[in-house]
Amino acid sequence: MERLSKTLIAWAGIVVAMAYFGVVMGYSITQWAWVYRCWEAMIVLSAVAVWLVLLSLLELAEKPTWKIAAIASATCMMGITTVVHWPAVTGNSVPAPGLPPLDTLAWGLFIGLAFLFSAASLPASKLRLTATVSGCLCLLGLAGSMVGSELLWLIAVAGYGLGTPVICVQLLAKYRASKK
Repeated sequence: MERLSKTLIAWAGIVVAMAYFGVVMGYSITQWAWVYRCWEAMIVLSAVAVWLVLLSLLELAEKPTWKIAAIASATCMMGITTVVHWPAVTGNSVPAPGLPPLDTLAWGLFIGLAFLFSAASLPASKLRLTATVSGCLCLLGLAGSMVGSELLWLIAVAGYGLGTPVICVQLLAKYRASKK
């Protein structure tokens, strides 16, 4: 992947994360149906953005086995998220009792594992530390969700919602340093 592409992906990861939290706040305040659809669209877009950021991060990987496991886990997260949220984006949503647990599985287990596998594939660095912390937070939030605590689920949201933009900033710093 070229440096320009990786830089654009890192900036897109930051912008998508900020837009996502903006839409969530907008829906929390207004409760308007069209804002809800925007939120659902941002969830799908966020899944793609996180997947691309992880692919960009994995360009630095030194251990191919962990890299493959990270890509597989991130792809599962993106696939499940798209299947769960795309019907709501298109307005063809039919509430199904099994979908929220699938979404929790995608953003707790699979992205948590993707972060941890990414960390395992990287050399020791700030990126490795951030990916490790993000993965642990995602899995911890998943555990909270499994015991029925929506409040503990927010730990997972912090893992991927804050971890991804931090990784993006760290990648941008690395690209800038390698340019010199």
